[in-house]
Amino acid sequence: MVREIPSGVVLVVWPTRTLLSLMQDRKRQYDQPPRFGMSGFRPNRQYIREMKRFGVLPASFDPAADPIDIFETDQRYWQLFWYRPDAPEKWVFLK
Repeated sequence: MVREIPSGVVLVVWPTRTLLSLMQDRKRQYDQPPRFGMSGFRPNRQYIREMKRFGVLPASFDPAADPIDIFETDQRYWQLFWYRPDAPEKWVFLK
């Protein structure tokens, strides 16, 4: 709801019920399974598959039982693409 006061300032006023329902919706979203970076987050199977494919995670990695540090895993993945002129293998990620 928009209200204009005599000084020409426009105020946007939320009805109490609407604001409450918005807050409840956000709480429901927040209470869903944890997002990336939150404790308890588990990556999806596609992420695990690709990390195994690139050799970042071992082939024996079990997503249901083995712990995973997402940030460390991502760092190791991106390091595959670093330019290393003295490395014996130039394109490690293409194996």
